[in-house]
Amino acid sequence: WYQRRVRESSGINAEYGECQFGIQGPGGFLALVNIASGTPKKTENDLIAYGRRQGMKISNVGYSFQEVKDITCELPDGITEEGIEELALQCGTEEYVVEDSCIIFTIGREDQKSFFEEAKEVGLSVESFDTRWQAEDLVEIPEDHWKKVGLFIDQLEHLDGFEKIYHNAENMEAIQARSYR
Repeated sequence: WYQRRVRESSGINAEYGECQFGIQGPGGFLALVNIASGTPKKTENDLIAYGRRQGMKISNVGYSFQEVKDITCELPDGITEEGIEELALQCGTEEYVVEDSCIIFTIGREDQKSFFEEAKEVGLSVESFDTRWQAEDLVEIPEDHWKKVGLFIDQLEHLDGFEKIYHNAENMEAIQARSYR
């Protein structure tokens, strides 16, 4: 269903929950939806209502996603492309992107500790890191289900407290490029 973490807001001791809902839909569509809400049960009911209209249901889909971290580090001066590849391997990953003067490594949850140890050892400065969920397997949503998925995503973006959706749709850009209104 959902995971709820309670945190304090602005030091006022007002509680709100960060909820993560699993969604299963037509054409093999799976998603994890993050929503911040002061009323998780109402949010769940809204999500069920939105989903029902488009053939979606709340479901345990966490097994289909892996938690990963995108870790941004300052790119060392004068490093070559081969040097970057070697640095990534030393830090335990082959997944990285170079942007401007930064290198962004993508690592699995289980590799976090060793990554930070290796990064420190090779002198990398970690500037930031973001957690996200990555689908284990991407699927091509059949075109006859695009409208349902597109409308559901559109409805989600208007849901109070909506933060982020992680999905397994390989063709999400094409789905969202169409207008369904």
